[in-house]
Amino acid sequence: MKYKDNFFNTRILNNNLNIRIRRNNKFGLKSVKQTNKMSGAEAFMGSWREEEKEGYEAMVTALGLPEEKKEFFKNARTEITYRRDGDVWEINVGMQGAPQTRTFRFKPGEQYELASLDCSPMKSVVTVDGDKLQEKHIDDNLHGMDMNITRYIDGGKMIVETHVGELRMRSIYARI
Repeated sequence: MKYKDNFFNTRILNNNLNIRIRRNNKFGLKSVKQTNKMSGAEAFMGSWREEEKEGYEAMVTALGLPEEKKEFFKNARTEITYRRDGDVWEINVGMQGAPQTRTFRFKPGEQYELASLDCSPMKSVVTVDGDKLQEKHIDDNLHGMDMNITRYIDGGKMIVETHVGELRMRSIYARI
């Protein structure tokens, strides 16, 4: 995508890069400068694969996930794809190498239905807070606690920090 922001400057937006081409009208010279990466909610768009997770064992043990599911999810690599059509978001969640995926559609700030790790129904609200996605999950299986998830992009990686009570899990995703 390309647009002019004034007579002397042209910006090209492509592959999450914002590139400014500055034209010197007097001499006809050009300089190219990468001004910044895509920011805000747009930075999440596309597909991501989990590379590593920290604090997983303590989190799922405290939440009572059955042993066979604990082992499966410990070794699984989650894949997430974000899309947006106007103010409606779509998140497709699956596991690397597994054909089954789950798709959730929502509007930021509005409650929607989804399924937890063990496929039990839960409710969630996602809000966009600058360059972060904030999620609050409500589920009877959380033993009266809230699950709060913060997602943000750092150094080209998506960081997902999950908090349930005093428990904390951190997952790191790479763009695929």
